[in-house]
Amino acid sequence: VGTFNRASANDNAFAVTSDIKSFERFSGNGHNYDLSGAYLGPLASTNPGFQDCYDGATDGTNTWTVGHNDFNTNFAVIQGGADWSGAGVLFTPTDRSSGITFDSSDGTLWISRNIGGSDGIDHYATNGTYLGGFTYNFLNGAGYGLAYDAADDTLWLSGGFGTSGDLFQFSKSGTLLNTLT
Repeated sequence: VGTFNRASANDNAFAVTSDIKSFERFSGNGHNYDLSGAYLGPLASTNPGFQDCYDGATDGTNTWTVGHNDFNTNFAVIQGGADWSGAGVLFTPTDRSSGITFDSSDGTLWISRNIGGSDGIDHYATNGTYLGGFTYNFLNGAGYGLAYDAADDTLWLSGGFGTSGDLFQFSKSGTLLNTLT
């Protein structure tokens, strides 16, 4: 539909409602854009020190991202207010994770896990209760972006490393439905 230039190369996690609010990949201020990508200004210090926040999600009231933190054990699901304010650790997922999306059909979160050989997508209540999930062993580090598609109740996962440039569509039970390059 369109593209825009980010105010910072570290604007990685986005929450989209009536505008677009970013959460810095590393510590720092996020930024606010209108839906056409026009820069509206900085947000208050949104990221108090989490690392490698690649993806974002929102329900309009809360925002979420995952502190991926590469291969150390400091990964966490982070929740903030609608403008990312007050961001803090909500819970720790079962494995190192990156992508996150809000499922508006049941008010839950889906999180892509990147743990070499057992990559997958996990389902959580917003309080951190594990609800299930599935693995995919063919994508080699995919999943730094995850989206819920309310139009057909499916999940879309970005490719990575050996599958960069690809998008994968899954049912919520884990069936691969479509691959787009």
